[in-house]
Amino acid sequence: ASAGQGVGNLLNTDRAAISIAGQISAPTDVDFYRFSISFDDIQDIPQHTNPNRWASVTFDVDYADGMSRANLQAHIYDASNNQLILTSRDSNISDDRSGALEGADMDDLSRGSVGELDPYIGPFELPEGDYYLVVAPHGQIPRDLNQTMVANPANPSVRLEPITAVTRVIDEHFGGTSNSTAPLYQFTDDEQGQNTVQYHLGDVPLFVSDGQLVYIANSFTGTATNLVGNTGVLHQEIGMRPDGELFTWSTPNGGNDGSTGNYLMINTGNASLTNAGDDGIVTFHDSDGAGGAISVANSNAGMRVTAFAYTPPTAPGTNGGILVGTRGDGRYENNLIYQFNTRTGAAITQGPLRTGNGRVNDNNFSTPFSPNPSGTDVIEVGVINVAGTVTGISVPALPNLYGVTNLGEFFEYNLFTGAVTRSVTINNPATGTAAGLTGLTIGPDEVEGGLYSTTMFASDSQGNIYALALGANAIEPTAAFGDLLPVFVDGQSVIATGLPAAGIAFGTLEYNLWALTGNRANDAGHGMPETVDGTRIDTPGGASLYFGNQRGGQPAGNKNDLGNLGTVNDYNFPGGAHGTYLSNTFSLEGYASADKPTLY
Repeated sequence: ASAGQGVGNLLNTDRAAISIAGQISAPTDVDFYRFSISFDDIQDIPQHTNPNRWASVTFDVDYADGMSRANLQAHIYDASNNQLILTSRDSNISDDRSGALEGADMDDLSRGSVGELDPYIGPFELPEGDYYLVVAPHGQIPRDLNQTMVANPANPSVRLEPITAVTRVIDEHFGGTSNSTAPLYQFTDDEQGQNTVQYHLGDVPLFVSDGQLVYIANSFTGTATNLVGNTGVLHQEIGMRPDGELFTWSTPNGGNDGSTGNYLMINTGNASLTNAGDDGIVTFHDSDGAGGAISVANSNAGMRVTAFAYTPPTAPGTNGGILVGTRGDGRYENNLIYQFNTRTGAAITQGPLRTGNGRVNDNNFSTPFSPNPSGTDVIEVGVINVAGTVTGISVPALPNLYGVTNLGEFFEYNLFTGAVTRSVTINNPATGTAAGLTGLTIGPDEVEGGLYSTTMFASDSQGNIYALALGANAIEPTAAFGDLLPVFVDGQSVIATGLPAAGIAFGTLEYNLWALTGNRANDAGHGMPETVDGTRIDTPGGASLYFGNQRGGQPAGNKNDLGNLGTVNDYNFPGGAHGTYLSNTFSLEGYASADKPTLY
């Protein structure tokens, strides 16, 4: 603004009040009044008089709301730079409103507002200088305040806060200084565990695959929440790599060494596939017939991966994959264990590749402990000697591998000794018969203080999810290996998803992302500028409340390429991210809706 009706010096009045009558003639009419604050009749005594002086002022617009007149707002601008410094849209000042049982109370000239929509600013300490008072209809918003109205606001960093004279109900600047008026209640008591609402089991998404379609289910209730999409490729178990990428292996009907065992990344947003590579396992057999000399032939049968897992997620490494597979032609042993590269899916031989006649056994005879139980060039880790086909595995800590089979077996296998050390049969509670188990994963280890870190979750072909104990734990101190644990809704130990499950995997976000951070200290809009009334000095940005990842390394879980991207400050977790941050309790007793308590 460069003009406006001159009001003069507000301090040149014997009654400490100036009354102005105005008229809004149209919805777009905006009235400007220029005034000054100047102590021009004060003697300056060198080294004694403070050169910085303020005057306490109040701006009160009356006789509008409730009288069939405009809904007005008032704004104060610094005339030296046209900067908006004070604003008001409504008010509910009891001394300015009608007295009790007095109706409009127009005969009391100490009042003036019939309704609560008349603007009111003050009392506020303005320093000496020139200013504009702007009175405008409610529809005329200052450009600096349009950030909630338009996509590209003029000043997106503008922040509103109550004037110093207002006692704030609750206040928190997360490490910064607020103002000279203490709030009635503190926002936090520096106990992050109290204010950050911690995750429970149902907050961690459970990915469920039926062998082609991928869904997300609530891991506490079993309710299917959404369909991720159709992979378009037949597969069995799914697995979540520690960095938040979901994988599976192709198991087509009638596949071969090339089409079977493709390591596929599943997009957790739409289930589209990216082929990361092939297992590289080549299958062979002895084709000479009984009693003849060994004749090595390429079987081209493919290795059907029925289960896989990533070794301890704190440091899986690129070679930290374990898969279990069976040849597509049924020759040699079932449930062969291979190590694989977690980036490419390539199988890692446990010694020099087999060559020549060493790639097969005479007449293809083998046992789980024979020198060549697989008939492949890649040397396997071992063979899991159980009755059924292994359909799910998990390796929470070396050397123990835990697995399930299609015959309901739940077992523990020692990767160092090659022995099954414990095994039980899991029954379907509804039928009392062995459950046809299809997948296995370890529980989220951070949720509820690590309550599920030693709980295995298994799926069956009917879409049921089982919570299985590895032994005594915090949930059931007397539990034995394979006991069902009551971790689901209403104390259930088995829940139904209604989805035919071929594999399951938990998402990687196991904690509330809300936390304090200093990462944005220098961002625009952070920190607090000096207040016009001099009650607060300019404060640079410090801590702020942030919703996003602040972890690095391979197990961060937000698709950071196994740690190669460093610490990625986002919330790109499989299945999405959510969180709640609560203030301490406070009371609005004594306030009315017309007071419009506002969160700034």
